[in-house]
Amino acid sequence: MVRLIGDEEVRQIFTMKDCIDALEEGYIELAHGRAVNMPRRDTYVPYSQKDSYYVFKTMEGAIQKLGVVAQRVDSVIQQWPIVNGALKKLQLPNPRGRYVGLIYLYNIEDQELLAVIPDGEVGRMRVAGTMGLGVKLLDRGDSKTAGIYGSGWQAGALVRALVAARSIHKVKIYSPNREHRVSFAQKYARELGLDITAVDEPAQAAQGVDIVGTATNSREPVCKGAWIERGTHLTCLEPWEFDDDAWGKCDRRFFSSLASGYMAYVIGDKSSVPEFSSGKSEDEIDRYYERFGGDMVTDLLRGKVSGRRRDEEITMMCKGIGLGIEFAATAKRVYDLARAKGVGLEISGERFTQLGRP
Repeated sequence: MVRLIGDEEVRQIFTMKDCIDALEEGYIELAHGRAVNMPRRDTYVPYSQKDSYYVFKTMEGAIQKLGVVAQRVDSVIQQWPIVNGALKKLQLPNPRGRYVGLIYLYNIEDQELLAVIPDGEVGRMRVAGTMGLGVKLLDRGDSKTAGIYGSGWQAGALVRALVAARSIHKVKIYSPNREHRVSFAQKYARELGLDITAVDEPAQAAQGVDIVGTATNSREPVCKGAWIERGTHLTCLEPWEFDDDAWGKCDRRFFSSLASGYMAYVIGDKSSVPEFSSGKSEDEIDRYYERFGGDMVTDLLRGKVSGRRRDEEITMMCKGIGLGIEFAATAKRVYDLARAKGVGLEISGERFTQLGRP
């Protein structure tokens, strides 16, 4: 039987702790050579709406211990507007106001499809959960306060990930839109029972906190190294969210992944896509790795390198490009929870198999 699990059902059964635990297991398996990724491929097609592209994204990962392979596919429209003088990356909903992203989870033993899950909530939690895993591995171990840049969908998941990873009780939020940051602070203060404050100056979010995290759609730096204090742990969604000074001040830098093998296929001139002409494409992370140096989270997990050595060090974990094993680990955990709780719609596997060889 194939289990169809909806986005709302994922929210009901899958906690951020579940997510971080699943990701840690997946990364440990990858670190020891018992998991494998197929690098992401993106196909860009000029779209009917001005300055927009249809983008089809796909990646896969397999984890031998879990007995699964997962494929994530996204079918989206992207734009790159200039907002307040800064380049932003936006994904637009389809004409029905919805987004299309799916995870296909396969059973290695009998080769059949186990589940189909939208990648909205799983994807959001996977990104933040990886950043939360970095906190577990690299902060001082007693973090109580955090500053976050961003007040959108992904920033909300980051707040939850920090709370799941550490006993955070106070959070400061900064984003350029005052109304957005105030509304965000009020919403998550109610939801999580935390002291969350919207600050009016960007420097304030980085001062007097244990962790500084960025979760924005900006293609320009949002946090400066001049604001970072000794002993802080930094975590970012994209490498350019911290300026070069912040990168240079770090004593230990880690990456969850690099863009090795990432491929972009474009109909027409690749330089006409702002993501590439701006120098802020997915493979930009490799240039940060080359310029500033660092280690991989997988090397830390298998004991090849050490993490934080002293409390006063500044550490960083850059999320990097998504990995197929992240989807394999989280989708398998969602599938197991859904089966245990009787959640989702089951459909006969015969509809997804055939008698003729593929």
